[in-house]
Amino acid sequence: MLVLPEDIQSNIFLRLGLKDLTALRRTSCYFQRLISNDKSLWTHILEHETHSRGLLLHPNRSDIASSTAAHLESSLRCAILLRKAYSLEVKEDAPETRPRHNLDEDTTGSMSHLSVFDLSTNVRCCEVFYLPGPALAGIVDDTGHMLRLALTIGTSNPQILVLELGTDEEGIKIQHLAALRGFAYAIYFSESRMVCATKDGDGCPYLLDWRTGHVWKLVSRIPPYVMQMEFQAHANAIAATEWEGFVIVITNKSIQLFDMETSHNGDSIAAMLSFSLDLHVEDEYDGDFVEEASFEAKVNRKSQSGAPLLLFTGRRRDSYSFTGALMMNRGKGGERVPILLEARVQTLHDVGRESQTPSRELSIAAMQSVVGHSFGYVLQVIFSKGDEQHPLEFLILSWSKQTRSRDIDQHLSTLQVSAKMDSEGFPVLHFLTSIDFDDAAGLIVFGTSRGELCLVRFLPENLWIAGALETSLPTLQNSAISLSKFPVSMDLEEFYKHIDDIRAGNIPRALVKKVVETWLPRYERGQISPVWSQDWENYEHVEEWISPSSTWLIPNFSFEKKRNGRALVQAYRILGTKGVITPVAYRVTTPEWVKDSEQVIVRIGKQLYAVYVPFDSAEDVSIAVLPVNFDDTFDSRMLKEFCRDGRNWLRDWFGDGGKYGLGCGAQVAEEVLSFLESHSEILSEMESNPEKWTNSEWDPFHFILD
Repeated sequence: MLVLPEDIQSNIFLRLGLKDLTALRRTSCYFQRLISNDKSLWTHILEHETHSRGLLLHPNRSDIASSTAAHLESSLRCAILLRKAYSLEVKEDAPETRPRHNLDEDTTGSMSHLSVFDLSTNVRCCEVFYLPGPALAGIVDDTGHMLRLALTIGTSNPQILVLELGTDEEGIKIQHLAALRGFAYAIYFSESRMVCATKDGDGCPYLLDWRTGHVWKLVSRIPPYVMQMEFQAHANAIAATEWEGFVIVITNKSIQLFDMETSHNGDSIAAMLSFSLDLHVEDEYDGDFVEEASFEAKVNRKSQSGAPLLLFTGRRRDSYSFTGALMMNRGKGGERVPILLEARVQTLHDVGRESQTPSRELSIAAMQSVVGHSFGYVLQVIFSKGDEQHPLEFLILSWSKQTRSRDIDQHLSTLQVSAKMDSEGFPVLHFLTSIDFDDAAGLIVFGTSRGELCLVRFLPENLWIAGALETSLPTLQNSAISLSKFPVSMDLEEFYKHIDDIRAGNIPRALVKKVVETWLPRYERGQISPVWSQDWENYEHVEEWISPSSTWLIPNFSFEKKRNGRALVQAYRILGTKGVITPVAYRVTTPEWVKDSEQVIVRIGKQLYAVYVPFDSAEDVSIAVLPVNFDDTFDSRMLKEFCRDGRNWLRDWFGDGGKYGLGCGAQVAEEVLSFLESHSEILSEMESNPEKWTNSEWDPFHFILD
């Protein structure tokens, strides 16, 4: 076979199954190279395996056009591991056999665990606790004398559980300190404060005192001249910390600074300052969309002038890594003046190579499981390229120290995990929730593909420590309620109770009915315009919007000629929000200018968006943010004005000046309405309901914001 031309060999490979291909690849270096680098082959395999085995592919994976063969193989491997891990035990109270994934109320399976492992000598599970729902995300606060976790639990009604890990006379225990209902995705956690990425489905971050329950909404500053698609990106919080009296939040597109001295003035805090993260790489589309980031913790860095420094790192949507720093200067009057010192793409030169081309070395292999660091070190979790008995590796690298030495990546340590552990839920990685380690040693917290959580102790090869994990954990000082060591019922969305029907391409009417009931407004909004409808059960394309609102196991049928959840999944991916996208109304009569697509109004919290869903399933949806919110308008003439004739209201709102750009539409509408409340004489000369104003009646209010 080696004497055959490569194109003929490729045709032969297309006729082999996955098992035969992987066996053939191990026979020689030649076949290893040929098979591993054949993108068309892995595209075919991925399509075939997805069809034949009904695999769930990761929702945030790269699209096929921009993926390499290695990316496609990694997506397939992750989906297969996910299938192996996601098995449910069903209690049979009736003679008939229930489907494997049908999660009924009497189901005893589908339990989510929190497992504590000790890796100091050999892999050993010390203790297992049960959670009331899948763990979507988490973060750790390690003060040295206590170790606390803030975990986002559940899918239909997510909440943040504040837990404390330690020991007492009975051994390892995890205590339940608080349940923050409605909050999700903690991105900063301390003794009393927490920053969450969302509350009650809203896409804006919130600061709260998790002990007293006081909450402040963090309102981002939207830069001028922002593109429509980027409006939500400046509010999507992905990392946060406290520094020099500020709460610093990294979003998909910017760094927002909130002054804590104003935190007691009302229930919201507007960003005092923001910096755009302009991280463009030549010929890279949407390269500066930041998907993961973290701040350097527990280090009081100073510049040469003595000014405080805050380092941060992250990964962009195009998988390139970047580094940056904030510096706190002082003005003439002693006031604090934050400065963005640098925010740039990491290059190979930064880690000891001569090339100046951008580097994916620190991120591409761990696209689903990056980043966190402490004292200048980064933990990276990758799939091994070698022995199939060791498919996973933990690597600790030096990143933020910016060394110029020629030691490749300053690789500090590697820990291989055997394939045997996959079936036991460790680690079958789906996402890395958080890590906490000092000098490259300590506890690591990460999630598995089935929404479980693991805490493990990691020790580098050159570090030795005596005693078991139990002897190194802090001693619990309070008598809070402990997590259960026995199975508890799971909080799962209605979607998962019908997973088999959905995979088969059938949307049960019972599911549609229960889902659309959650979309309807909870209070009366008057007579809806005939142009729009909320009769979702009779909407021809309702299947476009039936998908989980959480990011846990969102199915993406990219290779199937079905439309299940397509619009909703794409809307989540485009907007990048951790909030809940809720359909509000769909357009009954299709405008002449957009005959080839459906028009649907959705909301994230109170922010409204117009979504255009092409009839051609091969095309992506497009989204336009509306300069009004859910409280201001819903079924009125104003909404019709904003969506008519294909006009881009956010582009034309203030003419060529563009002082407030596309991104400030919602704030503009609120400022206009606030202005009218204090100038009643203007309202006396025109229609009292601003929702009924025409374009000419809106024009005179341009001067308000000059």
